[in-house]
Amino acid sequence: MAIPKFEEFFLPVLKFFEDNSMHTKVEVSKYTAEYFNLTNEEMNERTSGGNSLRYKDRAGWAVDYLYRATLLNRVERGKYIISTEGKNVLGMDLQCIDNNFLLQYDSFKEFQNVDVTTDDNTYEQEVLSPSDRINEALLEINNNLASNILEEIFSRDSDFFEKLVVDLLLKMGYGGFREEAGVVTQKTNDGGIDGIINEDILGLDKIAIQAKRHENTISRPDIQKFSGALSGMGIKKGVFITTSNFSKGAIDYVKQLHDTSIVLIDGDKLAKLMIKFDLGTSTKEIYYVNDMDMDYFNYYE
Repeated sequence: MAIPKFEEFFLPVLKFFEDNSMHTKVEVSKYTAEYFNLTNEEMNERTSGGNSLRYKDRAGWAVDYLYRATLLNRVERGKYIISTEGKNVLGMDLQCIDNNFLLQYDSFKEFQNVDVTTDDNTYEQEVLSPSDRINEALLEINNNLASNILEEIFSRDSDFFEKLVVDLLLKMGYGGFREEAGVVTQKTNDGGIDGIINEDILGLDKIAIQAKRHENTISRPDIQKFSGALSGMGIKKGVFITTSNFSKGAIDYVKQLHDTSIVLIDGDKLAKLMIKFDLGTSTKEIYYVNDMDMDYFNYYE
């Protein structure tokens, strides 16, 4: 199962405070992981930005939302307790608490920047935590950028693409700072290998590159041919990069290789790597998201 949606944290989090004791967000996070029976994989899932564990992020924001709606009180730094209104809500025996329910409280309306004079409290779209909203927007921007990158690659010739894939591996740190770290092979007798790059700064180990700029699915015979070219040149590692995708047969073939290691990079992953390592892209805007620095606040205690 997937980690529950943000709003699905509201009611379990409020019920956790039913014991009338003070609790921290750390305790709440641990409780929600047990409540939702999250797997190790789900507990290690990070937000799109990669800075926070997703379930902890949602649990923490759920506490903030309930506090803003006056269902929880903050009694001291980082510690919360259920309020009288919170107890009344639990007494309603509700099946769920969502954003629309919290909007009945003026303090929450103000927090959400909703006009307190309006009676229209309905949200049509799925409610996300603030962190998830930022991540969703970033994902949308990057998906659009990735699509534009692939379109631009298709508008260039195959020579440009072969140079691009060598540049990408250099950007990723292969070859160190040696000028001859990565080269595009000559068109004749390249054995299906479009580039060679040194894995280490001394050039003791090499990686062969195959670059295919087209829309056709790369099949098993294509990978077998590439594997044979590697063996012929005495190279044990290769990267096959395409703007399209790979068939199941091609993927399965790579998995069963023993003496040779081949990494497959399809068009989607290629574009994402170019974005991550700033190849053919540039930073347009930077937004800073600050959090509390508790080391500072605890220093004078």
